[in-house]
Amino acid sequence: MTTLHLYAEAAIRRDLARARALLISRVRMSTERRRAVTDHLTWLASLVRPGTDRISPASAAMREAAVAFGKDGLGHERELLIEAIDILVDTTATWPTRWTAEDVPRVACGNLPWVLDGIPLRGGPGLVLPSPPDPEVARTRAALYRRKRAQLWGPVALTPSRILEAAAAG
Repeated sequence: MTTLHLYAEAAIRRDLARARALLISRVRMSTERRRAVTDHLTWLASLVRPGTDRISPASAAMREAAVAFGKDGLGHERELLIEAIDILVDTTATWPTRWTAEDVPRVACGNLPWVLDGIPLRGGPGLVLPSPPDPEVARTRAALYRRKRAQLWGPVALTPSRILEAAAAG
């Protein structure tokens, strides 16, 4: 598994923790924001490697719960989505090997602002990022991600990773 793959898996876990923190806060979400969050959760579920005996069903359950909550936004659907996120987080935490799809590093390269958001980078060898061919495109992509992050998570995006990890755990 590549270092970028590890960072992408950490980004998925981070966003699952952010979604859980947002959902358990019971904050009222506009239809647009609710659908943006559930679309993002559906996308995260698509990054899970198919065919794993416990993770694939957990991912599918979260995708179904996200679609239901995105459609109507009812209270019991929120509870089902929180439960589905918890199951997926617990399952991936105990999985002994890579649990994401083969093309996740390619997806991560195309979404570096998402991957690196809030993840503390440690010095030393490991993650080597390619120089963007067009720095202006990279700046634009980063700005678009920051706008999307604000729409999805609001102040939750400013929460330190260790607090999000604790929220996801429990």
